[in-house]
This record gives sequence, C-alpha cells and structure tokens, in this order.
Amino acid sequence: IVDSYINLASALGCNLVGVNISSTCIARALQSEAQMKARCPLMIVQMDGAFLSMSIFNNNMIVFSRFVNVDKNEARLSDDYLARTAYDNVFRLMQFYNSQNEEEPIKEVLFYGKLENSEKVLDAVSKLGVEASILNQPTTVTGYAGLDFNAYANAVGAIYKRNKDTEHINLLDSFS
Repeated sequence: IVDSYINLASALGCNLVGVNISSTCIARALQSEAQMKARCPLMIVQMDGAFLSMSIFNNNMIVFSRFVNVDKNEARLSDDYLARTAYDNVFRLMQFYNSQNEEEPIKEVLFYGKLENSEKVLDAVSKLGVEASILNQPTTVTGYAGLDFNAYANAVGAIYKRNKDTEHINLLDSFS
C-alpha cells in the first residue's frame, strides 16, 4: 500500500515526506450497534500520547477521518496538553464538517484510548453544543469483567465478527 502512495506522489511530482496508515477497526464494532445510525452524524476520537485519530460517521459509515500528531516535547511541559490539543482539533473538525453539512451537524463526540484528563476534554467539548462522552463497550462485544474496552477498542474491532455464520476469527485456530 505504501509503495502505491509513493508511486502516486512521484507521478504527480509531489515531494512525499511521510505516509500515515491508521486503523479504523473500531468502526466494525460500532456499526453493529442497532442505535448507531440514529446517533449519526457522530465523531469518534482516539486519544493517545502520540496522536489523535478522529473519524466522523454519518449514515453508519465513516465519511471523514483525520490524524493529528501530538508533539511529545510540548506534551511533557503541560499535563493538559493532550486535552487542549484534542479540544482544538475537535473544534476545527466540527467547524469544517458542520459548514459543509449545515442541515445535519455533528450531534455527539465519543472519546476512547488513553484518556488522561478526560474530564477536561469532555467539559470543553460539551461547551461546543454537542454531547461529549467516553465510548462505552458495545453490547455486541463481550469479554471478561475487567476489560478496559477503551484501551483496546481498535484491537477488539479488528477481530470482531459481524456474521458468525460466514466469518471465522480465532487467533488460536487454523484451518484450510
């Protein structure tokens, strides 16, 4: 995949300085939720110490994604740097999306991942006129009682089976 992007950039005469490939596996688990479509348009934000991964869902599909690198040096200087960076980027992405979709603005923002200072982010984002909350474990995903779904949401989505009759995912089993 990366070679294809390198070749495309070269053919277009662009100086490619990096390629980001991110996972949106969480979409598989979210799309299985019966009430998901009614919550759209909705933004989900994965917070990590090194990045933010933001996706907007509408009509139960990802319609826009954005990846933001977090400056680790600045993050060390302030304990709320990631929270402020998350708020600033949610604000910008909401402005962009809502300006293009005035009749259907974003209703809700869900956060998952490494959620230090999440109260600050939730309070700030809720002031933008949308519901802001931590992503709950979907009812279609089961695990042991202490599972921290937010920390492993993309991994859970990667192995999530939408149709148990046609999809076989067992990392401990192999068959032909």
